[in-house]
Amino acid sequence: MLAMVSAMERAESRDAYGRAEERSERLTRGISTAETEATMGAFTAVETRTGVGGKPLERRATVVEGRLCIRDISERRQRWVFGYDQGRVVFVGFAVEFERGDAGDDWVLRRVDRQPDDLCESKG
Repeated sequence: MLAMVSAMERAESRDAYGRAEERSERLTRGISTAETEATMGAFTAVETRTGVGGKPLERRATVVEGRLCIRDISERRQRWVFGYDQGRVVFVGFAVEFERGDAGDDWVLRRVDRQPDDLCESKG
């Protein structure tokens, strides 16, 4: 559990945000969330623990540097909010907005908002 927490804290650092801001310049309208994650240098953090009866428990999370939270604006719009967390101060630098046609459609990048007014109530 501590390894996952450490990876998430590092991903929310000022340095991680700086790398994310540089990578965001390569984002293009219409790409998928998977393509966005690849462009932003996302990685999968894996943590394995021993569970009840000695069975291994595995927890996985996709970590995107600088991403503070994901906000569902509506059923068809979603925003990934980027910035950094320094204790009591959370800086929001930009947001990546996705949209989809219907509930079953894949998300595609709509725009990168360089002047967001988003807040992250819960991180993820």
